[in-house]
Amino acid sequence: MTCREFDKHILPFIEQKLDYKKLDSFLEHDRSCAECHEELEINFLMSYIQQNEDVTSFNLSEELNKHIQTAVCQKKRFYHQMIFHLLLIIAIETITISTFIYFLSITL
Repeated sequence: MTCREFDKHILPFIEQKLDYKKLDSFLEHDRSCAECHEELEINFLMSYIQQNEDVTSFNLSEELNKHIQTAVCQKKRFYHQMIFHLLLIIAIETITISTFIYFLSITL
């Protein structure tokens, strides 16, 4: 991911609306580019202050790390659910086909 692409994805990341397909490259770029990480911290700070106006002090790095971990956990949970649903569909299809073959063999 380029710095320009990273910049476009900062707000969706902060709002937890970043596409899971882009999350890994976004976080990888964040870890490897100090300038973009600083930009993310600034935007995150501004967003955090707007949402939590009564906050007098907090640890920016800790809050940003929590936000990143939340995004990673949500992505993992999403993909685990997709895999579970896929396996469930495969199991149902297997049972359906087996039942069809069984009844077909009985009638012949």
